[in-house]
Amino acid sequence: LKTSFKGFYFDTPSSLPQTIHQTFDLCFEGLERGGLFLYDVVQPGKKKLTQTSVTRTLVGDPGSTYKYLGLRLFSHPWVDVDAN
Repeated sequence: LKTSFKGFYFDTPSSLPQTIHQTFDLCFEGLERGGLFLYDVVQPGKKKLTQTSVTRTLVGDPGSTYKYLGLRLFSHPWVDVDAN
């Protein structure tokens, strides 16, 4: 990370209170089990469609979107949209 992302800083899990780290770890495991991390398909240079080498997800308010590399991503709601 230090060579690819100059100035990138991250905290090690041991630098956080254990309960916070465990809570986030469980959340990410749930996203993984739910199949919410997906590969993007991009078309660089208007040529062949290519699958990205990393997975990503977008979580947010129902209906929210994010545009990345010309691709519109729709969020997975972080609330139960069936409950009021």
